[in-house]
Amino acid sequence: MEMAGPGPSPACTAPPTLAVGCITAPANTDRRGEQRRARDAQLRLHPCAASLTFILGSRRLIPPAQLAALDAEQALHGDLLFLECTEGSGVGFSHGGRAVAEKALGWFVHAANHTASPYVAKADDDTALSLPRLAADLDVTRDLDAALLVHALLHFPAEDERNEDRHARLEDERVRADVEAVL
Repeated sequence: MEMAGPGPSPACTAPPTLAVGCITAPANTDRRGEQRRARDAQLRLHPCAASLTFILGSRRLIPPAQLAALDAEQALHGDLLFLECTEGSGVGFSHGGRAVAEKALGWFVHAANHTASPYVAKADDDTALSLPRLAADLDVTRDLDAALLVHALLHFPAEDERNEDRHARLEDERVRADVEAVL
């Protein structure tokens, strides 16, 4: 049984530019909370830029007490998606990396069949995302004739605001160079 996330804001007349599936584990409630706070703050001005859905494994593999807590979280936020794939660990077993790979593949299959967003991405619940910036970068690429676009940005902590501005300018220059190279 799959339970899908809410999608874009009801104010949106078109699908979000970017649908992000965020790999998570049942016990990572705090991480999901941080991701939601960041998403809500970032998308306040651009509610249609992106959607964020948290990807969990099979409900069958989640202990009943955790499952009850997840059901309550889903009722409150509506952004959890349970897929028929391995969950990371439980009493007497641990699948670790296999669970992440299965969830990622499951997310892409789900998104291919259930989202109208032109772009789909996978993230982890411990990744700091800049959803409006990713969506804006992807909007620039809409006219490119590329079957697959892989977008990865490395962010390093800035010592001060000046360093942060310098990193942002360098990043913008790299993105422009990458786009021009594809053209």
